[in-house]
Amino acid sequence: MHLSKICLRGVLALLIVVLFNHHARAQDWTQWRGPNRDGHVNAFTEPSAWPDSLKSIWRINAGVGLSSPVVANGKIYLLTRDGEDEVVSCYLIADGRRIWQQRYPASFIANPQAIRPDLFPASKGKGPFATPVVHGGRLYTLGVDRVLSCFDAESGKLKWRHQYIKQFVPEKLVYECPPCGCKLDGQEFDNPGKCSDCGMDFGVKGLETSAKDVGNYYGAAASPIIDGKIGIVNVGGQDAGEVIAFDASNGKERWRWSGPSPSSSSPIIAELHGVRQVIVLTRESVAGIALANGRQLWSYAIESNAQIVTPIVFEDLVIFSAYRSPTTAIRIQKNGATWSVEKAWSINDVTLYTSTPVLIGDKLYGLSYTKRGQFFCLDARAGTLLWASEGRQAEGAAIVNSDNVIFALTNEAKLVAFAKTEAAYQLVAQYEVASSPTWAHPILFEKKILVKDESKLMLWSLE
Repeated sequence: MHLSKICLRGVLALLIVVLFNHHARAQDWTQWRGPNRDGHVNAFTEPSAWPDSLKSIWRINAGVGLSSPVVANGKIYLLTRDGEDEVVSCYLIADGRRIWQQRYPASFIANPQAIRPDLFPASKGKGPFATPVVHGGRLYTLGVDRVLSCFDAESGKLKWRHQYIKQFVPEKLVYECPPCGCKLDGQEFDNPGKCSDCGMDFGVKGLETSAKDVGNYYGAAASPIIDGKIGIVNVGGQDAGEVIAFDASNGKERWRWSGPSPSSSSPIIAELHGVRQVIVLTRESVAGIALANGRQLWSYAIESNAQIVTPIVFEDLVIFSAYRSPTTAIRIQKNGATWSVEKAWSINDVTLYTSTPVLIGDKLYGLSYTKRGQFFCLDARAGTLLWASEGRQAEGAAIVNSDNVIFALTNEAKLVAFAKTEAAYQLVAQYEVASSPTWAHPILFEKKILVKDESKLMLWSLE
């Protein structure tokens, strides 16, 4: 064969590999809220004309839970529950075919308030909740009872596993109706059952109650994060929370910060005043912890005990919110070796319960819990509301930023696309994407949308 033809074939083969790897990287969504943990999509192509409905590509039964899928190199990774086991699975994104699966025992008794058939009909408060991380050819998962596992992403082989603070279960279980204001609130029962007044399932009473009486603990929900060779998990129990840094290669602990009981908010890593730090929202505070050694740099006390939203950093501001609490920005300052915090602004008209907004420039777009769900646009520097939609949009939504529109996957399985504008709420398109609640984050790439409801995984197309 002529040498030029051999060279041409070699070049074509190399080009195919490069294009494939670029395509795989473009659609990668490797952790909670995406590659940069900010809800921004890089590989989605908006249609020239929005269709009336989506086209189903494939749909599979994938296991129950609220943990979001992640994608790397054309594969989907998912943490779910099957009975008393937690299950880690890998699928091909092209056709939903399963590549490998691992499982391990993970019994867990859910908080009575989490057993809500209207919101969590399949998982019933047992999770799992935390989204996995793919990094350096490995998959890291954090189960509901604080089981941290590391798998080889290609083969599924377990590399190592640790458990932090196993749930304490007393010999005799006492049951109660989830506090809801019905006639049987406060009464105790010897056996599981259903409340004759409100119809809700009884839950086990008193497991992992906080030392400061802020309510029962719900299990690990904060998604882990990997930064270079260091991993971070936010775990804890009834007495205190623990932010733990571990070696990503072997799981060995590097440092540990002890603070208030953990919330369900996932930590982030950001650089403020030249110092890389873990920013964590606990049940009593928001704090900055030096990534290098775990030393607390600053802390700001908060009153609400239901924190789910991931903090957002904008310039020297840390923006956060909690259940029925105003959205607040605190300014982090540093003078020499001394750190200080002051409130920059707070807005009662926007309260973020389960929905983390996206920051685009100096504007925040998201879903406020006010009036049973309002989409909004907020000036992140001044804390002023630019617009809010009508109410009753949804109780929660995962917010994703694309080139020209913002997507919101509501807990009621509606995929809403609205315009990226500072003038007013403008609906672009809306689609039904599942038949059960959708609490997991969607993944958008090309003209496709990957959705996980409580038990199914499905891929949709806009063309």
